[in-house]
Formats: sequence, structure tokens, C-alpha cells
Amino acid sequence: MRETPAPPAGGGPPPPTPINLEIHRFIKIVSGIALMLGLIFGIVCIIQDPADYVRTLVFVIGIIVANVPEGLLATVTVSLTLTAVKLGKVNVNVKDLEGVETLGSTTCICSDKTGTLTQNKMTSNHIYLEFSSSTDPDSTYEVNALTSSELGDPTPGFDFTDPALAKLLMTCNLVNACVFDTGKVGTGVDNLSLYIQARECLNGNASDIAFFKFAEGCLWKKDGLTLGTQPETPAAEAMRVANPTATVANSQGATQKLIIPFNSRYKFMVSVNWVMDPVQGKLRPAVLMKGAAEQIFQRCGTYVKGSEVVPIDQAKVDHFVKVYDTFGGAGERVIGFAMKYLDEDSSYSCAQTDADTPDEMTVGGVPLDASGEPIKPDATGYYAIGSQQFLDWGGPDNETNCMDKCPPPATPAFDALTFVGLISLIDPPREAVPPSVLQCRRAGVKVVMVTGDHPKTAAAIARMVNIIQPTAETIDMYAERTGFGKDLKAAQAAAEAECAKLDLNLAVNRHMRYTKSVVEARVIPGHELKTMTPDQVKEAFMYRDLVFARTSPEQKLKIVNAAQDMGHVVAVTGDGVNDSPALRGADIGCAMGIAGTDVSKEAADMILMTDDFSAIVLGIEEGRLIFDNLKKSIAYTLSSNIPEISPFLMYIITQMPLSLSTVLILCVDLGTDMVPAISLAYEKAESDIMERPPRDQHVDHLVTVKLVSFAYLQIGVFQALGGFYSFFVVMNDYGFKMRTVIGSAGVLGGASGVAFAKDGDKISSECPCGGGLSWDDYAKDAGFKLSSVGMVECSASKGDTEKCNGAGSNDLYVEIQTDTATGARYLETDTKAYTMLEDVVTKDSKYADMTSFLTAKCDVTSDDFGVTWTKNDDWYPLASKSMTPDGASQKTKWSPNNWPYGFGCPYGALRPSQYCKYPETTFVGPNPCYKGIEALRHAQTAAFVSIVIVQWADLIICKTRILSIYHQGMENKIMLIGLTSETLLCCALAYIPGLHQGLFTRDIMFNHWTPSMPFSILIFLYDETRKYLIRTHKAAYKGTPNEEGWLERYTYY
Repeated sequence: MRETPAPPAGGGPPPPTPINLEIHRFIKIVSGIALMLGLIFGIVCIIQDPADYVRTLVFVIGIIVANVPEGLLATVTVSLTLTAVKLGKVNVNVKDLEGVETLGSTTCICSDKTGTLTQNKMTSNHIYLEFSSSTDPDSTYEVNALTSSELGDPTPGFDFTDPALAKLLMTCNLVNACVFDTGKVGTGVDNLSLYIQARECLNGNASDIAFFKFAEGCLWKKDGLTLGTQPETPAAEAMRVANPTATVANSQGATQKLIIPFNSRYKFMVSVNWVMDPVQGKLRPAVLMKGAAEQIFQRCGTYVKGSEVVPIDQAKVDHFVKVYDTFGGAGERVIGFAMKYLDEDSSYSCAQTDADTPDEMTVGGVPLDASGEPIKPDATGYYAIGSQQFLDWGGPDNETNCMDKCPPPATPAFDALTFVGLISLIDPPREAVPPSVLQCRRAGVKVVMVTGDHPKTAAAIARMVNIIQPTAETIDMYAERTGFGKDLKAAQAAAEAECAKLDLNLAVNRHMRYTKSVVEARVIPGHELKTMTPDQVKEAFMYRDLVFARTSPEQKLKIVNAAQDMGHVVAVTGDGVNDSPALRGADIGCAMGIAGTDVSKEAADMILMTDDFSAIVLGIEEGRLIFDNLKKSIAYTLSSNIPEISPFLMYIITQMPLSLSTVLILCVDLGTDMVPAISLAYEKAESDIMERPPRDQHVDHLVTVKLVSFAYLQIGVFQALGGFYSFFVVMNDYGFKMRTVIGSAGVLGGASGVAFAKDGDKISSECPCGGGLSWDDYAKDAGFKLSSVGMVECSASKGDTEKCNGAGSNDLYVEIQTDTATGARYLETDTKAYTMLEDVVTKDSKYADMTSFLTAKCDVTSDDFGVTWTKNDDWYPLASKSMTPDGASQKTKWSPNNWPYGFGCPYGALRPSQYCKYPETTFVGPNPCYKGIEALRHAQTAAFVSIVIVQWADLIICKTRILSIYHQGMENKIMLIGLTSETLLCCALAYIPGLHQGLFTRDIMFNHWTPSMPFSILIFLYDETRKYLIRTHKAAYKGTPNEEGWLERYTYY
């Protein structure tokens, strides 16, 4: 069943489009995940440090931002706009951008025939007319040569002065508003100088144009005219002047022409004219009618035969059906014509007056009804249009097309018309339609013809354009082939019995599983559709090939609703006022730009400016491309969530410093990822996009478990590993091994990574030697002895702390003083740092006193507070690289360039664990060797760079979902711009000094760009291998139940 039913045609808000539903679903999922993770991580932060609410807020924002693909909205907008522009180039006006994607989700197209599947360039091809002296036993004549450049003769020839032809010309030309354009056309050629068929016409539809040109051709032949000798006024237009439309006073007293416009429900048009009777040679008032052939015929009790009028009998009915089936079977549109002289009935009183005065036309003394609507036979002012005859012949249900079941009434009704003849029109299919329909079939889209034409004509055209496949049979064809004749029930039973012998598991027979019949095509006329229940209409959709003929606008909506109830996403074409309910009710309505009315265009989501069906197929491909590219963009964006979230996870689990700061996460999501994500909207379609079945709206969502698995558990894991690897490589290069980094968040500023120097006078048990300024700044010109354990060493008389305290800023440090009198060394207790540290020691039962605490924490001996090293001798740097740490004499103090700070200064309290590889390298800021916080900034920047590098590969693999990059190519110029822009932005954030303070980035060395490159290559090779295995399996098992392999089932998103 549909997720969202169509609204009533009368109004109400439109239902959400499929893409609208998908985006809302995605927003709910992402919002839920982001808020849940943010809440969990926020609670953990509060537990760890309740007072630091600012850090917690930044932390939570970072987690939420990391989970939200900020580029999605821009990608959606760009995708829809690009598609609208593309469709505009092929003359498709998109009114609703979201409707374009809906077209991509389409599973069923209910298409009109005339002008959509065909060219809407009609030519009169045959006539069926009984002349006084017939030259053809079937009374059928080929007439298309009459309007050609050669002005040829009909085949076989006939008498152009015959009264029957005069009446046919009256009915086809006078019930017609078409005229020739009198100006210049094309390249400035005078339109009336062209031969008849080449002339441009104004007013009227394609059928009217064909009839008008046929009349002009016949009149030329009758009067012996040729191109160049024709009068200034076209002959057909002169005929209208000589046979004017009758007028009558309307309810307001104004003059109104007596015309009933064409109505798609009744399928006829009527005009009352004063016509020259070719037999009596005088003007007479007559009702002239044209319309659907079988319905016109059923309104008649007599027919024209030369100068005579003959009653319709069963032989005439049989002849009519035979001719109609012949014309319709050839795909020709058949129009019937009838007339009736009003003065034949004494109840009519008709008198012609001047042009400004209403004609005196009454029936039974009442003015003829001028309302313009089809009139019931018992209504006041009713004039004969065969309505009672139609009821008498069609039965109480007003059934049409019943000539094979209902004989004509023995006594014609009082309003029975006289049947004149038929004109069949050829309207060849558009050249692009047959391959487009086949393309729809391959794409799994069902194309259903819904037309007002006769079933025979509809079926023939449907077969020409591949809606009915060449080998498919309708039940009528099957019955004829198997000898059942008109016994369709017996034929259906035989078709079901034949189907029972087939293996319905084979792909070629799958469409028969529900119908249980070898009959693969069904043509349903309107009179049959009228009595069908919604369930029966749904059953009709189970036939592979389906055509609805002689349908009314109400029936079109019934068809659309039935298809939607089956779960189809339905696209509908329409051009009339009465088509607006179906256009509104469909998932996407396509109005005709040429033949369409303003009302139908207003109701539609898109307008086919050239009325061309192939534009719909292009729209399907573009709509699928939108959905594909949105999936690709989301897959690309989500994959970076794992390397963004995993540092927070590692911080909570292992107390490892953040390998990627919150600010750098924002730089990725709002900076480097934006243009590449949007560039996927410009990606061209994969070559198999129209080979796939339509997406199942209940299963194939914009974001699925498989897409999340691909982005998070596959590509995201590779990216996270690359980020961590880059981070640890940089930390290691600057003197901090991986084992010492893990668990060191507290001594490197916690989760925020803010140096302890920013914490004022705080002293942490992880950093017992305090915080504060660098020794270079603090001890300059103060005469202090630099201690490598982060303590002040000075000489003063005991109790005299002025020299050591200076301005008091060294209150942040524990002091070692040497008494100038005795030379004794002792800890100065008269400092704020000592007092605060004493509180820490007192609360920790592991330490007996301050001396034992400092011995453990600050790496000093219990009897000497100087620089006698007792621990970890193997990692202290030496004055010469040739020396090895194997004896006390070879030990040395730290070089000022490498370690000028005590533990607890602005660069954190993390002890180096090996030699720095780049002690002499010059950076914009301090050299990060042995400086924990500086090394952390470099490592975080390297992790940020690593995300950009692995996203290079991620962007490239997201170009396709199943095809190789080799097949897709790198033609997306916007993507190349995206790759370049994210790299340049990455460089700018890392190497512009002014950004270092705000973003905590650093100018990393070039070789620190490389650790993640193998992971980028690995991502590319992994995905190419995955796609290759999927394609290989599909090719090996194509058309079998095992076509979808394990990899496709679980990794194809």
C-alpha cells in the first residue's frame, strides 16, 4: 500500500513527495543519533569535571556536529536545480523541483496516446463513404495524396461532385474552427504559397487540422484548382462563409452560436449550421456532428448513400464494424460524422436572419437550448443530437461499442441522426518513443496507455511503440488464433490451461504467476472499465502489457488510484480540463505544453513543452540520478564521522588526548567536506542506472542499514585507523611513544587540550611541579638556576625569599633554596605552590611527606633536590649523539632548544619517552620536540590532514555504487575543484600563522602528510575489489534467483 494517499482532486495540501519523506526520515535518524551520542558524552564529561561546563558544552557540540552532514541541504538543492536545468534544455518545464526525484521513483506511467506517444501531426488517410456509384466494394478510399505536394488522386478514385462527399465535407469542415495562417512562416515564406499539407494552421487541434486540409484538397479537386491558381480565400474557409453557423438568443438575450463543444465524456462536438443541401440545392438548417466513430454511429438511424438516405440494418452494422476494425487495427484514429436536417421535423421552426440578429429557431415553439452542454432528449429546447437513439441502441446502461451484441432499433428514435461516413487519421508514433518504452521496461517501469481512442486503434499504436510487445496476444487474438472465435470465456480457460504447463519460476514466465494465463496483454475499453471494481482494476495491472481505451477523465483517476493502492508510484500525462483530477491525484502529473489547457498545466507538476513521451523517460533517469547522488553524498559525508567521533570515544575509554579537536571537526564538516559533498550532485549517471528496477520505497531508503554499515563500519574504520596512525606517528617523532600518550589526557590539558598555563594557579596531582610561564620568560635577568625538574633553584639566606620570589609569580612553582650561610638545600614552604601541593600530598595516603611525593613525581632523590637523576636514565638526551647513556659521566642536562621547560609549564606534564627526530627544525611556533602540548597540536593537525587525504579516496569511490571508476571516468570537473579546494583549505588552516591561535593548528612537516596515504590507497582498492566481485557475481548468475550475491545483499547501498 502507499505510504501517503493522494489528496482529493478538489484541493487540500499535496502529499509529501518521496524525496521529502526520505529527507525527513534521514533527519530524524541523524538527529536521534547525534543527540543520543552528545548526551552520553556530555554526561561523561560532567562526571569527570563538573565545574568545567564550557568544555562540556564544546564537547557536546563537537559530537553533534560530527554526526550531521551539513552539506546535504546544499547537495539536494543543487541536484534538483541541475536536473531542472537539464530538463529545461529538452523542453520540460519543472514546476515542482522535488517532483523531479518523484519521477525517478516512478514505477508506472499512465500515458495518453495522441501527441505524447504519437507526433500529433495527423493526416486524413482513409474515408469510409458510400457514393452513388461506388468504385470500391468496401467503400473505403485512400485520400492522403489529396493534400500532398503532388496533389494526387484518391485510391481508388471517386466523384468529387457526389452528394455524399458534399455532406462529409460539411460535417468535417463546418464543425471546425481551424484556419490557415495568412502570414509568413518558417524562414519568411508566405504560408498560403505552400502546398496544403505543409501549411501552418491556427486554432483547432491536430484532428481539426487534418479534416480542414482534407476538405481543402477535395474542394481543389472539385473546382480544378492547383497551387498558384487557388483563390485568395481558401476554399474550405469560403465554404464556411456560404454555410454559416446558426445563432439563437441566449438567456441574457445576446446572440450566441449554436455549438456544443467537444466533451471528453460524450466524445462528440455539434454545430447547427445553415447548409447548402447538395440534393435540393437550397440552404437548410442542419445539426452536424463529429466524434468517436462507434458512438456517432449509435446515434444514427439512417445513413447516406449517394443522394439517398437509407435505414441502418444489421448488414450496415456488420460492414461498419469490419471497416472500423480494419482502420483501427492499422493504428489509424477513426472519427465518425453524422447530420440531420431540422426542417425534416414539423416541430422545428427555423428562419435565418442577419448576422446581428439571432436566428429564429424553435422546437415546439421553444427556442433551441444554447447552453452548450449535451442536452437530454426530454429537456426543454432539445434539438436532435441522437441521444434517444443512443439510449435505445445502447440499452439502459447507455453501453457503447455494443454493435456486436445489440442490433439496431427496428424503429429509429425521433432524434436519430443520419450517418455520413468515417475519416481515419494517421498519427505516426514519435521516433524516440519505441526505444524509450523499451528503456522503461528494462528499468522496471510499467508503461500503460490510457487513451480516448477506440480499443483497436489504441492496441495497434501500443504495439507500434512497444507498450504491447510484438509477441504478446490479447484474449481476442488468442481466441482467433486458437479457433474459439467470439467465445472468450472458453479461450480464457484454454489460455489458463496452457499456462499451467509452463515453469513459472523461469524469468521469462514470471509475469504470468498472477494472471495464470498465457495471454500477456489486455485492452480494456471504457464501457468495461466503468463496471469494474477497484480490485478488478488492480488485477488488470498484473498483465504485463496493458491498455485502457475510450476512457473518460473520471476513469483515468480510477486507474491512477488503483495503481497507487498497489504500491505504484504513478506518473500521469494529461491535456484537458477534465484530466486535472488525475494529474493532481498522481504522484507526478505531466501536462502537455502544446495541447494542454491552462487548467491541466496548473494541476501538473511538470509540463512537457513538446508533448513528447521520451522527455518523461529522461526525467525518470534524472530523478534516479538525484537519488543516487544524494546517497553518494551522504555516504561520503557520513564516513568521516567515525574518525571524528572515535577520538572522543578513546578519550573516555583510555584517557588518551583528543587526536582531533572539536574545532578541527568543525573545520572538516563545515570546511573541507562541503564542496566535495556538493560536487557529487554534478556526477553523471552510471551506465546501469536505467537497467535497475525502481527503488522500493519501503526498503530502499535514502539512508539504509547497508549505507550506514558501508560509511561507518567499512570506510569509516579505515579513515579512523589512518587518523590515529598519523597522530601517533607525529607524537612519536617529537619524543612521545604511543604507550605514554595513551592515558595522558590529564597531563596534556584534558579533553580540551588546553595547556595548564591557562589554568592559572592550579596544581594537579598529575602535574605536581605547577603551571605558569616558560622558564626562559620567568628566569630572564632573575639570576635563577634552571632546574630540569620544574623547580626554581636560588641562593638566599634562610627565610629570605625575596630573591627567589621576585614579583611573586614563582608562587606557581615549588622552590629549592640553598642557604648562603650553610650551603644546605631545602624546600621553600613559604609559597602558594607548596601550600597547594601539600594539600594534595596530605590527601594521598601513598606518600609519607612532601619529599617522598616529589621523589616519585618529579624524579629527584630524597637527599638531594638538585639535578641528580635516578630514574629512566636511558631516555635523557646527550650532549653528543656519539655518546651513549651507559655511565654517569656521560649524562647531561637538557639542551635549552629541546627541553627548556619544567613539567607543568605551558606544554603540559607529559614526560618524553624517546629522542625527538627533528630537534633543530624551525617552525612558525615553538619546536614541538619534548613539548607535550605543542606535539599534541602538531599531531592533531596531522590527524586533520589525514581525514582530508582519506576523503580523497572516499570521494572517488563514492562516484559509483557498483561500477568501476575506470568505467565512470573522472569527467566531473566540479569534483576536481572540490578535491583541490579541500586540499588548499587544509593547507591554509595548517600553515597560516594567524589561524594557529584560534584553531590550535600547527605547520606540520611535509612527511607528516604521508602516514595516512596508504590508508587512502587501501580504501580505494578495497572498494574497487568489492564492486568488482559484485559485478562478477551478477553477471555469472544473471536472471536466476541467486543474482544478488552476499556482497551485494549486505554492502550495496
